[in-house]
Amino acid sequence: MRKVTFVILVATVALLSTSCKKDIINLPEQIIGKWTTAKSQVDPVLTNNKDVITFFSTTKASVSVSLDAGQEMGELWLVEKPVDVEIKGNKAILTNRIDDHTTIVTELEVSTIGNGEMIANRTITKTVDGSVVQSLNQDVRYVQVNVGYEQAILGTWEGRCTSTGSAFDDGEIHRWEYKADGSYVYYVKEGDNWIPDESDELHQYFVDGDLLFTRWTSYGQEFRENWDIAINGNIMNWSAYRQFNDGTSNVVTFEMTKVE
Repeated sequence: MRKVTFVILVATVALLSTSCKKDIINLPEQIIGKWTTAKSQVDPVLTNNKDVITFFSTTKASVSVSLDAGQEMGELWLVEKPVDVEIKGNKAILTNRIDDHTTIVTELEVSTIGNGEMIANRTITKTVDGSVVQSLNQDVRYVQVNVGYEQAILGTWEGRCTSTGSAFDDGEIHRWEYKADGSYVYYVKEGDNWIPDESDELHQYFVDGDLLFTRWTSYGQEFRENWDIAINGNIMNWSAYRQFNDGTSNVVTFEMTKVE
């Protein structure tokens, strides 16, 4: 009986090992495409912390991310930034040369990939003039994105917050105009007229897949927001998991209609 049990145990371990290796062997083929960070089974991901990686081949990719100065890797505004890729077994290594002095290397040690999902241990190392200044390690979950709203967002939209319980829930209609040059205009209503908000000196945005990145300055202070978006004809929906200064968190949603 012990011998039979031992044989079954060995066979089971071999089968599991083979199935794990099957995922890893195909990593160069399976990783091609656009991926964005998503919540795990238990831990939600703040939408402002999301990034997008697009693997064009086993040697080239692009990275989109928006980080303010207070986040761990420091301030970044990367719009589909080209990066070099090297794949070694189950590990994808992305080298992002920010400038002549600063390099960010991201290592994704993939444990599972398939059915539009990739789970990996991610190590991000930032070096300046060859010296490590920041390192971050975390388990991440990516989902594959098969849509792109870069062109569909162009134009003017107005709508309101459709969720409750946050500062966004003001009951007012808001209006944005998204331009092809990567800038946008936020309008305020005075009487029956919409006019550009003159308190804002900078409005920039970009869309990568279904993630909208925005940043703006108001009276010299910079703000940033990311939104998960979906556009169907003349209707655009936004959704974002936010954490607020008082420690509370919830999902904020907007619905907008395209206007002439």
